[in-house]
Amino acid sequence: MTTSVYELAPVTTHYRITANAGDPLDLLIPILDRDGDPVRITPGEVPLWSASAQVRRNVIACEVLHEWRTDGAAPNAEIVPGDPAKVRLLASASETAAWQDWPDYTVGWDLEVTGPPVPLGPGGPHRIASALMRVNPRYTR
Repeated sequence: MTTSVYELAPVTTHYRITANAGDPLDLLIPILDRDGDPVRITPGEVPLWSASAQVRRNVIACEVLHEWRTDGAAPNAEIVPGDPAKVRLLASASETAAWQDWPDYTVGWDLEVTGPPVPLGPGGPHRIASALMRVNPRYTR
């Protein structure tokens, strides 16, 4: 009898991002479905979707260094309708300037989206991206 081991993993786009401390950050990440196909979201469907990402020192770290969310009192991310739709992650110059105080300049995060339930499956959360982000500190202040 032969036994095979299978690993099934949804499509996750991996990014390497460099952010300059003190510069604003504006990232657009395409929303892809579990098969890697672009997701179309109309302007009227945007309220049915949400996105969030947490920056951590590494995968086992408990401390959240920065968070992006499309919901809450002060959202700093948004769902951009289109074909494909995208998630926009924003950080101001003052926010990225504070990033140079993090314990490491190379950190990681993943981005999850949640959408409406679809036939034969839930609407999420669904991890669409992961990233290693390098923060270039400012030397001249």
